[in-house]
Amino acid sequence: GVNLTWTPLGLAPAADDAPPPVLPCPEEPRVPPDLVEEWRQAGEDASLGLRELRGKLDDIGDVARLQAVQSAALHIAAQPALLGLDAAADAVAPVLKCFYM
Repeated sequence: GVNLTWTPLGLAPAADDAPPPVLPCPEEPRVPPDLVEEWRQAGEDASLGLRELRGKLDDIGDVARLQAVQSAALHIAAQPALLGLDAAADAVAPVLKCFYM
């Protein structure tokens, strides 16, 4: 076998008397953390609303409306560009899991 050792640039061992290298400062976040949390909460609220809707339709036995909601979820997953969704896989996967698992 072959043993391969990889050391990132700037972290290679220095001379014995040299101090350890200084790591770079982390980048400033491009989006404020409170805005990210607000976005996550909005997604959770929407997901909860969809689950409640599906539960109501299941309880009532309204198969036609349940199939319409499932069809809408599949259309969003199949053609996200029509609705302007760039990260459709990340956004739609929880919806599909909610309806089909």
